[in-house]
Amino acid sequence: MVLKPVPMRRIAVLGLRKDRQTIISILHDLNAVQLESLSKDVATILRNERDNDLFRQVSDHLLRMKALRTVLPPVEVNQCQRFTSVAQLMEAAESIDIDDKVAELEREKENLLTQLKETENNIKLVDEFSFFPEDFDVLQLRTAHSYFARVNSKDYVNFKKAMDVNSQDVFLYPKEGKETTRVVLVTFPNFKERQISWLKI
Repeated sequence: MVLKPVPMRRIAVLGLRKDRQTIISILHDLNAVQLESLSKDVATILRNERDNDLFRQVSDHLLRMKALRTVLPPVEVNQCQRFTSVAQLMEAAESIDIDDKVAELEREKENLLTQLKETENNIKLVDEFSFFPEDFDVLQLRTAHSYFARVNSKDYVNFKKAMDVNSQDVFLYPKEGKETTRVVLVTFPNFKERQISWLKI
């Protein structure tokens, strides 16, 4: 097989950096380009923009601004500021000194969200087990363990029999339902807790 040379001309292809590999692949598959590795002589002449210190600084600030934009609430933009040079833009970016404060507020927000979630869960728990006749504070005992449990109503009879055997070491407050029986259970030190390991607590 003899390769026949064909006329070629140099063209410029413009595209997004993220699509570079896709564009090259398509052109190559169409037999529209011939790709060759750069010789060492040419490679030393060309400057790699990623090795440029200014490029690295701009990239660092871009990542920083994207991170701030992610966590800060959006605000309406009322004015636009123009920059006459990259150096001026960098100076403005470096003057924004809120990173530590934003990080601190973000941690506080996460803590508050965690507390809010815990409070919501406690409210649901109190509502679900509101049949308990006493103040829930009485369950905060140093010498006993308290459980909020759901038992399949079909299994509740057997569960109650197991508790009755240890009646001196437990207090049982049930609310029977058609499918699920809710239970507030208080156990004292002599009670063997493995007997309730199968409960949905």
